[in-house]
Amino acid sequence: GTGPGPVMAQFSMVLVNPRQWERSISVWTSSSHQFDEGGDWGFSQLAPTEELQGELPFICDDGSLRIRVDITLHGERIAELQAKAAAAQAAGRLREVERHLSHAVKLFGVPTYVLMERSEVYRKLGHFEEAIADLSRAYELTPHPDILVSRSWSHFNAGNYIQSILDCDAVVRGGPDECWALNNRSYAYARVGQPQKALMDANAALEARPLEPAFLDTRAYAYNMLGEFEKALADFSLITDEEYLDDNCRTHMCDTFLGLERYDEAAEAATRAIKMRDAFAPALARRARAYWSMRPRRVMEARVDIDRAVELRVSGADRGFSRDGCADGYDAMAELQWYVELQNEIHSYIARSTGMV
Repeated sequence: GTGPGPVMAQFSMVLVNPRQWERSISVWTSSSHQFDEGGDWGFSQLAPTEELQGELPFICDDGSLRIRVDITLHGERIAELQAKAAAAQAAGRLREVERHLSHAVKLFGVPTYVLMERSEVYRKLGHFEEAIADLSRAYELTPHPDILVSRSWSHFNAGNYIQSILDCDAVVRGGPDECWALNNRSYAYARVGQPQKALMDANAALEARPLEPAFLDTRAYAYNMLGEFEKALADFSLITDEEYLDDNCRTHMCDTFLGLERYDEAAEAATRAIKMRDAFAPALARRARAYWSMRPRRVMEARVDIDRAVELRVSGADRGFSRDGCADGYDAMAELQWYVELQNEIHSYIARSTGMV
């Protein structure tokens, strides 16, 4: 017994028949929380709720829907920690979220759902290696493709593009309709200099979900790399969900407008990205490039932006990058190289214009 209040259940599972898993996976529990080894068990199917969560390993005989779930009840304590983590998450206190979830892991072992929650917090904090470690442990406990998809994105954010592709390969081989794996692999292919493969994966993802904003953004990213800026702009025009048009998406749009030599619109896209995430060097540097292209009209603004972008990147204070050196698909060293080249060009121009050479 656990007393009144929510009950959290940690499940342990052995999967014998993957096809049976596909048909019957849900949150299943015995109506009495007791099991008779030799008898017929009465099972009730529950909708996933906050009151009952966990991994879903089970033993299932082919042709039979009899499922055995071994349940360890942890009572209110894990529910309390999750509630505190949720409140901290809502308030944007990610380090506090990580502390509560880590306490849950320490108290109750390594339930997969807690590891996955904590991995997402680590990812948002830019601690990608820790996120990858949690997802790897989760996959050992519950080898589900969704965990590989999440791990592929953490690998991508950490700059481990080949490993990201390998994780996606494993998911795509298990079923061609794994859209998010195709999307993540598309980004990774783009980062390793294979934009044609990136475009193929983005097209495949969009065939299954034609108006998914993330997939449209991914394909536009590939089009940008191929220099097909009109096609990229067409994809961006299909993204009507304002919530998706975040700092990264608008930075990609800035690249599109720069390619089309529409510099005012490029500067506006970068400005909106900067308003969403201050200290974001990729957007600052791109706005500097847009202003520089309008010279001499806005060259002083270009200097301010590019100096700030270089300062952020060199000091490590840039929110576009993690301590691991990469985030959001922007390679830290490659970005810094062109920031410095643009900075030198702008400063030389200003010095010549003012007679200071």
